[in-house]
Amino acid sequence: MLNFKVSRPTELDKCSLSHESDKGVPILLLHGFLSDMSSLDQIASLLSKQYTVVQVDLPGFGQSVEKNHLQYESIDEIAHALDDIRNHLTIEQWIVFGYSMGGRVALSYAMNDDNRSIKGLILESSHAGIQDIYNRLERQKIDEERGRNAIEKGIESFVADWESLPLFQSQYENCSVDQLEQQRHNRLAQGVTGLNYALVHYGSGVMPSYMDRLNMLDYPVVLINGSLDKKFVQIHERMAHYLKYCTVHTVENVGHSIHMECREKFDTILLDSIKAINQWKIT
Repeated sequence: MLNFKVSRPTELDKCSLSHESDKGVPILLLHGFLSDMSSLDQIASLLSKQYTVVQVDLPGFGQSVEKNHLQYESIDEIAHALDDIRNHLTIEQWIVFGYSMGGRVALSYAMNDDNRSIKGLILESSHAGIQDIYNRLERQKIDEERGRNAIEKGIESFVADWESLPLFQSQYENCSVDQLEQQRHNRLAQGVTGLNYALVHYGSGVMPSYMDRLNMLDYPVVLINGSLDKKFVQIHERMAHYLKYCTVHTVENVGHSIHMECREKFDTILLDSIKAINQWKIT
């Protein structure tokens, strides 16, 4: 089983068998690439005041490496592993939040959710897979090369290259020094074997495209992006066209990592979205 951690509101004492508070169902948090569950501790701390929160180390990151959880061959297998955690915790339904890579995993989970265990999705800066097969194969080559470079040059070189990507440049204007140092510390704590595994087995290049299947989701899906991250603004516009019950939030003057670059606005969107999902019913 994947490594996970559970945080609960004080109203749900440790002897209680229920994970559902009077505010709503539990929340599953899925982190982004080159990090682990602790990268979302701030979000978990906010949400656990009202909800049961489950954090997971996705395969290749955090303690999933030490616990030898590198046996999953695809993003779909990881989706089933997440549902194993839900069953283990005897949770009937939960809301799934995913950031970037974690959002892709969340969407794969939704597409494989035969037990109808997901009540709603909240995806921050995530996509539904690369539709064009040639572009997908090209991305697969890029991911494989990145993985090889990580193994050859080491984690410090990989992190330096990763942080220089245009995707993250707005962080240097919008985040504090402490935030950036904490993020770098978390990234450097990851291993090259694990990140290579993640790139090869569930990177964007090998993930199926779910775009044409998004209309299968019959519950709310919330998409959050930053206005400076124009690629994902456009991706979310396309995703919203296919989704039945979708809300898109574009936060001004921030980039890919809204939860870091504009915490107050992000927290408001997140709490309001969770409340709306818990109250949502098909009319």
